[in-house]
Amino acid sequence: MKTPQQQRDEAVAAADAALGHLESAYDTLRSAGRWSLFDILGGDLFAALVKHGKIDKVNTELDAARDALRVFVQEIQDVDQGSALRVELGDFLTFADFFFDDPFSDLMVHARINDLKGEIENAIVQVRSVRERLLRLA
Repeated sequence: MKTPQQQRDEAVAAADAALGHLESAYDTLRSAGRWSLFDILGGDLFAALVKHGKIDKVNTELDAARDALRVFVQEIQDVDQGSALRVELGDFLTFADFFFDDPFSDLMVHARINDLKGEIENAIVQVRSVRERLLRLA
């Protein structure tokens, strides 16, 4: 059986893992957004290829973030059976699943990039908030 300190440490480590993937996805998405804007303003095939390469990397990071967030939620439940520590990520987890499946135009892709940046920012804020509360439990 794990001590409360061990459970808390595992939850903090899970938060750090989730934050790493979310922050990487966000940074890559910002870069994709710049390439998307360049593409809209008359970029060439190279710009489109770079943009879609960035989007592929974002999708990979989001897959890893979803897995890490599931672990994080489980670790939170281990720490606090009463669920005083809570993170609401359901919308983010499903939103990212189908986000980039079928982009129709450069403008739509750019708008979706901006929408997803907001979703990721929200997830980062929530995870950081719960992480800080976990650290105060000591």
